[in-house]
Amino acid sequence: MPTCARLDQKDAPVAFTEYGPIRGYRRRSYANVTYDAYEGIPFARPPTAHRRFEPPEPAPAWIAPPLVAEQVRGPCLGLRIDGSVAGHEDCLYLNVYAPSGKSRNGSLLPVIFWIYGGAFQAGLVTGHEQQYLMNDRNIVFVSTNYRHGLFGFLSTDDHVVTGNMGLKDQSLALRWVRDNIDRFGGDPRRITLAGASAGAASVHYHYLSPMSRGLFRAGLAVSGTALDPWATSTTSRAAALALGQRFDCSRATTIDLISCLKQLPAHDLIEAQANLTSSDKWFLAFVPVVERASDEPFIDRDPLDIVRSGQAYDAPLITGIVQEEGLSFANLLANSSMLRTIDQKWDSIMPRLFYLDRSYPQEQLAAVARKVRRYYFADKPLNVDNLRILSDMIGDRFFSFDAQRASTLHSRIYKKPVWFYYYTHRAEQSSIGASMGPLQGTTHGNDVDLLLSLNNAGPIDRVKNERDKAMRRELARLWTAVAYYGYLYYFHLYRQCLQISIDCFFLADHRVSDLDGRP
Repeated sequence: MPTCARLDQKDAPVAFTEYGPIRGYRRRSYANVTYDAYEGIPFARPPTAHRRFEPPEPAPAWIAPPLVAEQVRGPCLGLRIDGSVAGHEDCLYLNVYAPSGKSRNGSLLPVIFWIYGGAFQAGLVTGHEQQYLMNDRNIVFVSTNYRHGLFGFLSTDDHVVTGNMGLKDQSLALRWVRDNIDRFGGDPRRITLAGASAGAASVHYHYLSPMSRGLFRAGLAVSGTALDPWATSTTSRAAALALGQRFDCSRATTIDLISCLKQLPAHDLIEAQANLTSSDKWFLAFVPVVERASDEPFIDRDPLDIVRSGQAYDAPLITGIVQEEGLSFANLLANSSMLRTIDQKWDSIMPRLFYLDRSYPQEQLAAVARKVRRYYFADKPLNVDNLRILSDMIGDRFFSFDAQRASTLHSRIYKKPVWFYYYTHRAEQSSIGASMGPLQGTTHGNDVDLLLSLNNAGPIDRVKNERDKAMRRELARLWTAVAYYGYLYYFHLYRQCLQISIDCFFLADHRVSDLDGRP
């Protein structure tokens, strides 16, 4: 079976960039197609020591010898799903994969710029995401690291640490690609952003930020937008102060607070973040913020306000959700005491966990929480037997509603086309959501996992089911159509379809209603 094993490197590829020459290596795709790989390219100075919590600074140039780019660097420091700490603070590197010989016909190729997800708390590049797309799609694929958790998104909500370092990392990497990708055979005028979950919210954020305006042509936001409630923090300063208290870093000014935090071991900070965010009060405390005190903000207004005002970047946008977005998250609660706690203290816990406190005054929260419970559960208890109801509720609140709202607003306010899809295919080999609990189905991340093998720890193609292979071909067709043309030129043939599956491959109109039944 073909693997992505390294080939004889006698004629290793070299790209001559504005920063200096970069030597990569050759490898094989799943279908035994040879392509060039350049891994571990620095696009920023290491964000360590005095650069911790600061915006990224461009990496310095080198003259000679060529930079050896033969290994994926990172991941950025964060928490694994089991709670352990992994990664490095020095992590701002990107990877470029291109067909050998740059292009079969000599012209520049479209570029897919991949941004991984992980709730802005963790995530990584595996070096295998591009394996299937490099079979025969004739594109250039870029993946990048970015800071997450407190290193990427701590904010004092003033001029000291304005926040959004992780999004600024992405934007700097994107600018590096725009300025250098032609040296790898890529077309800087045809860069398509693609991301899933927090990566999808990141894609949408780049539409909203002046830093990224004009650096890309289109975007694929899979199961996430900047409008999602978990994608923006309104308590960043309080979270930073709470973190400081754990190290006796509470000081008279935020300048002193940050000076103290910069001197602490990185692993200690991540472990403290884990302890802090284990409380429902600080759940996902370090995520993007509105930078009202910054001279160079990534965003300085609420994402919804930017979209509604018509000030977002007008570029083609494809958003989508899967059939049961909340399934894997509900499964995580199946055998935990947290499920009983939520059931018993619904009126107090539910408004915080589901961000109702952002939309309603304090005195109305308990009543609204009870209304939500009646809408979804009626008189049923919150327990394992009714876990699928909880899955529906999680999916609606955290993904489905705002995906529909974002796509609707962009289609009504902006001129460039917008597409929205609903993915229902359940892959046999999917590793996301499988064996995590009693519920089975098509859940968050299943579509991109099938295409990009996100949890594939090795180079061998694990997709063996013929229906899965057919579905993967259609997903690849969608992604590359956007990359090549900036729009889904052939999808007019499928407008009668309402979902992405083997038998039906386009969503013309899918709406999620709010509690009052309004679309």
